[in-house]
Amino acid sequence: MKIRIEKKTPIALLALTLFIFMAVFHAYAGLEEGLTALAEGNYGKAYTEINPLAFEGNAEAQFNLGLMYAKGLWVFQNDGEAVKWYRKAAEQGHGQARLDLGLMYYNGLGVARNPVEGYKWAILSAGQGNKQAQTIMGLMIKKMTPEQVTEAEKEAKEWNEKHNH
Repeated sequence: MKIRIEKKTPIALLALTLFIFMAVFHAYAGLEEGLTALAEGNYGKAYTEINPLAFEGNAEAQFNLGLMYAKGLWVFQNDGEAVKWYRKAAEQGHGQARLDLGLMYYNGLGVARNPVEGYKWAILSAGQGNKQAQTIMGLMIKKMTPEQVTEAEKEAKEWNEKHNH
């Protein structure tokens, strides 16, 4: 069987490349518009831009949607939803989402209180150079047993090994 390459193939490839570029550019533009709106307090516009990108898997959008739920910005304040979106972003390596997820666990907001899980996520955030996470870890550790700290460190190491981060 012979594969026939038509003269139209380069044009089709160019069109496909252009389509992909425009889709990526649109997602980036939507995120930037959403973040600007969020910073300016235009929460309705921020939600309109960020929400679809969060559902598409954009970690920055997921983190900011979690933030909106945690603070009740345009949406009803809902710690459970905040945890859901922080987790999605954290699992993709978003440093601030990791810290915020850790704080939700540590304080029992939207989830059962779990200082070990909270400290684990703070460790993962600090491992990315997040200085705020390092400071917060210092506060967390004061109210944890040595066994809890050891367990959290073990779980953070295992998480990194499993996810190659």
